[in-house]
Amino acid sequence: MKGSIFAFAAVLLSGGCAVSETTSYRDQRATHYRSALVAVLTTDIRVRRLGEAAIVKAMADKKLRGVPSITYVPPTRTLNGPALLAAARAAGLDAILVFRVRRWGSSNRYVPAQYIPGTTTTSLERWGNTTYAVTRTSPGRIEGGYNVSAPWAKYSATLYDARTRKRVWVSQTDSGGNSYTRQRDLFHSAARSVAAALIKDGVM
Repeated sequence: MKGSIFAFAAVLLSGGCAVSETTSYRDQRATHYRSALVAVLTTDIRVRRLGEAAIVKAMADKKLRGVPSITYVPPTRTLNGPALLAAARAAGLDAILVFRVRRWGSSNRYVPAQYIPGTTTTSLERWGNTTYAVTRTSPGRIEGGYNVSAPWAKYSATLYDARTRKRVWVSQTDSGGNSYTRQRDLFHSAARSVAAALIKDGVM
């Protein structure tokens, strides 16, 4: 099941466990950047505000400096390349990190029903001068017989040099979780994975 970026806003405030894997590539023109303007490309104000804040926090946790673009390019203005470039230069930032939610949805798996028999125990009990063997059996139960839904999402992140306007780093992130995971967890997991990749590749 695929969803739109607008529906994504409704689930960006929930909680759970998620795992992300980021594949990235650093261009030979890239240098080591000290700071970046962070932009989540969407027309949904809530998604953008929460998303940029999540990425900036993930970067800060890794000792990286990120600034949300919504601070300099508010929703009343067009969020595009020239606006981001002007904002980055005005803020004294040397890079622009553009984040996109490519696809998201959920996978369903049926858990077959199975009968779990009860357990039987035998104990010795004494009544007066007589000892009896007493057997007790707990009732059995049925487990399974239901569908489990687990969310997934695909993201991309691109780093641009604010001086040359060249694309110097690209990445793709796949995130997934279990039935307790929400899309918010996937987004935060992806943000942490991207921040770690920026460091691993030596671009920040």
